[in-house]
Amino acid sequence: MKVNVLVKQLMNSMHDPNGIVFDAPEWRAIISQTLPDISSDIAHKKSSEIVMNKTTYQVDLSGTAYDELIKVLGILLEDSNGKFIPYDYWTYYETKRFLDLSPPRIDAPLYDPANFPKICMEWAAYSTTDLGDDSIIELSLKAIPLLRKMCIKEAINRVMMDRAKLDRYRSFAGEVNEYWLMQLSNNLTREIERDKLLLSNKSRIVSY
Repeated sequence: MKVNVLVKQLMNSMHDPNGIVFDAPEWRAIISQTLPDISSDIAHKKSSEIVMNKTTYQVDLSGTAYDELIKVLGILLEDSNGKFIPYDYWTYYETKRFLDLSPPRIDAPLYDPANFPKICMEWAAYSTTDLGDDSIIELSLKAIPLLRKMCIKEAINRVMMDRAKLDRYRSFAGEVNEYWLMQLSNNLTREIERDKLLLSNKSRIVSY
């Protein structure tokens, strides 16, 4: 599901289709904040050009650019024509934080990474930034409704803590007060805890 589609659903769920109380950037921030609470396996899928030592076939991943790295997903070799070729002969050493792309000594692969101008690494990482409109959230059918509930609960909590938001919400949502919102938040909390128990532990990736 695209983030902009989810944002529109959340606006409609709050009876705020025009984003009077929460505009799209604030909804994206709420989604980004909420995603890790569903599962520690949620990550962003990223792609980066890497520099390999052509003597050792190793790639140093200890720099700050990879502080959020969870795991390496795959390696692609890019030729001079811009064509990407999957490369399967790699090993990521997590404790020492380096990638080994050494071809096997026996049954050498058709493609040697040392002969390619560019090497790209696809990797999973926790993100410290907000999602974009074109980000794609890949969750199970059970997890999407859970994410919506968690985002709505966060939004309700923000409304209760912000008098300006509460006043704007009252302008189109009818006679609502802090007590009513608190009851709704408590009900959502119970539903969220129940739904979490039903989720599997499969990894979930957000693609850019």
